[in-house]
Amino acid sequence: MNSDIITVFQDYNNEVPGFNEHLDNLYALSDIIGKENFSLQANGTLQIMDYIGFFQRGHTRIQILPKIYAKSVGVELSGAELNDSLNFVYRLLSWSGYLSHKKLPPQLQSSSASDLLEIFVGIFITEFLDLFSKKINRNYIQQEHNQQFIKGRILFSETARKNPILKHLHVVRYDEYTINNPLNRLFKALIVMLLTRTTDSYNKRMLVRGINYLEEVDLKPLSTLMYKAIRFDRLNADFEPLFNMAKLFFHNSQPGLKDGKEKTFSFLVPIHLLFETFVGKVLGEFFNNRCVVSHGGPQLHLATCNNEGAFLLKPDFTIQTHEGITIILDTKFKYPFDKKGGVAISKSDLYQVTAYALRYNCKQLYLLYPKFIGVENEASLLAEYFIESAAGRITLSVIQIDVMEKDIEKIGATIKTHFNFLDKAAMI
Repeated sequence: MNSDIITVFQDYNNEVPGFNEHLDNLYALSDIIGKENFSLQANGTLQIMDYIGFFQRGHTRIQILPKIYAKSVGVELSGAELNDSLNFVYRLLSWSGYLSHKKLPPQLQSSSASDLLEIFVGIFITEFLDLFSKKINRNYIQQEHNQQFIKGRILFSETARKNPILKHLHVVRYDEYTINNPLNRLFKALIVMLLTRTTDSYNKRMLVRGINYLEEVDLKPLSTLMYKAIRFDRLNADFEPLFNMAKLFFHNSQPGLKDGKEKTFSFLVPIHLLFETFVGKVLGEFFNNRCVVSHGGPQLHLATCNNEGAFLLKPDFTIQTHEGITIILDTKFKYPFDKKGGVAISKSDLYQVTAYALRYNCKQLYLLYPKFIGVENEASLLAEYFIESAAGRITLSVIQIDVMEKDIEKIGATIKTHFNFLDKAAMI
């Protein structure tokens, strides 16, 4: 199987070499992310909107990366741009809580490890081996057997029904402290599946080690029910972050994993949601409990029709003091400049946040963008717009943050400088 990775950039037109060989598989990708986010032209030009991640089906292996350079390098992809984009994705996933690792394993930092799928597989199995080398995941599992030796509690009614003649047998129920539990069965099934997907020799060795760790665990088919059956308590709480990452490899979380003539394996994340989640973490860490930061709410209707609410509003973030909602902030993962370098805010974005201001009676609005590499205007405050309304002047600030900054505290401090008036406002 040809395992060459095809790299495309989200929201940009990308040429797919030999695209006719990948047509069926590419349309399977369209089914996962939605036709509104997928465009394939007759000349082999592919455009993926909104999503980033990786997709593998048959001999087709694609990674979709965010475009974070201010100026395109053209059709040819530079090594620096590829590595910066991969590092950007990893950092957002880590800061947003999708990944518990703060640093890539050394084997995945080389320029040859420019495959997002292999990076994710490496992160998962490294975390797994690290956890299991410190603490084997064992849980109490309720067992019920018809046996000669009495262990635990005898189920007398079941014994009488099953053993009317064999008086030496008893149906017993007991708790067994075992490695063969649902969580480990899930990990083993996932590791075996990943072993069929990876082409990296280091990942293959580590995955085989993981299977050896789980030699006594039953191998069951990976399924939705397997994920839903997992429960966490004090005995297995340390493994919950690893479980959350495992969900990212499965169909019912972010990726798609489907059976059929060709197996599909993907990890696809809406980049706007990822950026929004990252900003939410920054805001949560930099505002104390004297004001309330709400993510995705409160939700209000802009209008009514026939005594029912219409046009539900869902701002990305609101910040509330005792005076009410003082700040509304919306995140936009897009390039905020036009071709001449001027700040370019779409009318739809302007109308959206203005509707927020009027409905929530808020006079401080923010649009937050990522700072692209090589951008000419490096100021954090790009523009301020003043909107006159019957309720008074509304201020819309457009700011950009350097998400390539490795210190998340510096990013938070940059955002907070634009909210200094909150320090003087009456807090909750």
